[in-house]
This record gives sequence, C-alpha cells and structure tokens, in this order.
Amino acid sequence: MGGGDETQARPVIVDQAGVSLPNKGDNLYVTSSDAEVADLLCEGVIEGIVSGKYTYEGSVNQTGYNKTGFAHYHATGIGEDPDNDIDLGFLQSVYWNDVPVVDANGFYNFTNINIEYVKGTPAGDLPALNSKLPAQETLDLSVLRNIGERLYGISTQGGSSSTETTPSDKIVTDAAIDTVAKTYTILNKECSKIQVRIKVAGLFENIRSEDAPKTYEDSKELRKGHVASTGYGDTKARSIEYWIYFKPLFDQRFITVASDDESQEVEVKNIKWSSPRKEVIEGKIEQIYIRNTTIDLKSDYVYDPSFAGWTIKIIRITPESITTYLRNQTYVDSIVEIYGT
Repeated sequence: MGGGDETQARPVIVDQAGVSLPNKGDNLYVTSSDAEVADLLCEGVIEGIVSGKYTYEGSVNQTGYNKTGFAHYHATGIGEDPDNDIDLGFLQSVYWNDVPVVDANGFYNFTNINIEYVKGTPAGDLPALNSKLPAQETLDLSVLRNIGERLYGISTQGGSSSTETTPSDKIVTDAAIDTVAKTYTILNKECSKIQVRIKVAGLFENIRSEDAPKTYEDSKELRKGHVASTGYGDTKARSIEYWIYFKPLFDQRFITVASDDESQEVEVKNIKWSSPRKEVIEGKIEQIYIRNTTIDLKSDYVYDPSFAGWTIKIIRITPESITTYLRNQTYVDSIVEIYGT
C-alpha cells in the first residue's frame, strides 16, 4: 500500500448548547426563568389577611361561649416599638413556597421583602409599598403587554429592502419603515422605561450541504483542542441580530392648523428615530430563550403638552431561514412598560 492516511468516515460534531451573553467573555450560559409576583387579585371587598388568632372560653354542658378574645400576630419591623409591632402581624399568614414570611415568634424567614395589600374598594387604591418593612429596594410599577407576534427577518429572495440611514449611519429616516418591521405605540407620557422581550424558539443549523465534507484524511483536525472544519451532519451554533428604535409621539391636535395667511408658521414635530439598540443572540438553543432589552425613555418631552407617548420599532437584520435545517425563528414575546416607583 502507498503512504498517507486512509480516508475515514468523518464523525459528527455538535456544538455545546448555551447562549453567549454580551460582555461576558466566551463562556456559554444556559437559561433560567424568574417570576416576581407584584399583585394578587380577588373579587369584591375583603375583610383583610388573617392577622391574629381567636380564643374562646365556655362552660361544660353550656351552649355557646362565655368569652372570646383575639390575640394579634406580631412581626418585627421599623417603628417606635419594633418588638411589639402588630401592624405587620399579617405576614405570618403569607407563605412563600410553603414557608411563612414571618414565623410564630415574629421573626422573618426571608430578607429584603416588601408586601402590602388593599381590600378591593370600588374606587380602588394606588399601589404602594409598606414603609415599615425592612426592604431597601424599590419596586417599580410596570405593565406587561403580551404580544406573541412573529418577528420576520429580511427575505433573501426579495420583497423587503434594507434599512435606509443617513450618511452618518446613526439615524434612520422616517421613510425607512421595512416591510418586516414591527411597530408598537405606548400612549402614556409617564412611561420612563421599557423592556423589549424577544423570544427565540430554537437556534441551530444541521449541516446538509453536499459541499460539506463527509470524510477526512488528516486526523489532526479532530485532535483535542483543535477546531475542526464544518462537515456534513454537524450541528452548529448560529446567531440572530435585531435592532430596536424608538421616538416620541405627539398628538396632532396640538399642532396649529394653517390659515389663509401664508406667512403664518405651523409647528410640525417630526422627530427622527433614535440610534438603534443592536442586539445579537448567539449560541446553540434547543429550547425557548428570551432576550430582555431595557431602554431608558426619560426625556424633556414629558413637559410638552403635545407629547403623547412613544413609538417602538423592531427590525430583524438576520435573513429568514429558507431551509428546514436552519432554525432561527424569532418572536416579539412582550413589552413591559415601567412607570417608576
């Protein structure tokens, strides 16, 4: 036989599952979900949460009781007499994972918590945190808007144009509304921040190209620590890029209507889109992953009487997959409006 390595079947290489996070180096991270309960709902006016225990005294062979009493629950807190605080006693009736927030002796089982309740009056009450609880963090008032719309990428077969920009490549012109863009409106001038949540159902590619090698002759490319070239049957990580724009929205009723006097100037507010927040999701994802992007909307527009809210535009830059071997579908999962404390 002649010299040289024999041609062998090339083993399939599968990338490690995980997501690369911005400014976190080359490490891969698996996803986890956190839930924060900000409010509980009930139907009609309630008496309140249990804040003590009733005691009953009676006599043998006598119907009813001679005397009843009520012993308040106690909880330590911030006040003039924290060792005898009955205002927070209701916390003994609040459980988290079957564990009471406050035990029978009035001590906390959890740190940095805050809770308050209202009794459900017809007029309603504004949400507020309890000033006697020891938690130091503030809880912003937020409103979750579930959307669940598909965020399509730019087609590689025509039908949509790339985003038009000014020569500085920083500000998008008003005419550059792509056919694949998703636009949403927040009609509340008090909104100070938003969280845009983009959901990825799956992100990876099974290589099935006929040009991809199925065999190898040099085994050195498969040695430990060496990055082998992509071959037929490999499952590789991929990336998705999308941009988020926003701009203020003004009520047209506040704009002066032009009169017959052509010299009169009409104020027209035509604010351009902001510089985009560019997000890249990179990794091998086999289950649902949600990327959360927080955008600060604070500005001086809140003092403008014609200011009505904000317009949000989301554009996916990565082209849409045209094969079943590449999974990169994206969705606008939800938008959270944050209104401060």
